[in-house]
Amino acid sequence: VINVIDEQDKQFSLCMSPDEYILESMDPLDGRATCVPALQRGSVSQPVPLIFGMTFMRSFYTNFDINNHRIGFARSDMSPLPPMAKCSVDAQPLLRRAIWVVSVFAALFSVLFACYVILIPKGCCECCLGSGDDRTSLKRDPDLVGRNQPPL
Repeated sequence: VINVIDEQDKQFSLCMSPDEYILESMDPLDGRATCVPALQRGSVSQPVPLIFGMTFMRSFYTNFDINNHRIGFARSDMSPLPPMAKCSVDAQPLLRRAIWVVSVFAALFSVLFACYVILIPKGCCECCLGSGDDRTSLKRDPDLVGRNQPPL
């Protein structure tokens, strides 16, 4: 998905399928086929550090309007996607947002659980003090807390 801003400052997406930007290449050392992306990184000083090369030009007809400082795009006949194709990312924005929210909560829960495991001192509760008669002696002597516990 390539997001572009139009003349009304609205964002629209130009979709490319993997068939368009992933190319098969032969490894010169062992002759095996590998897949490589056909997009090139531009300079860090560019607002969008991506170079639209031949891969992009095969997928879209591109019209450069120099007088009005505009560029127009239309899906090429060589593209495997149909005209006016919707990007899969834009097809279900509510599902995408829900997955993002669930992922954030899962990550936060993981961090909080890790902090709990690391920061809670061993033997801080009565269930961790041992079993039987040892409990009463451990309660009296804080230096012995956690020493007679079975391994986890």
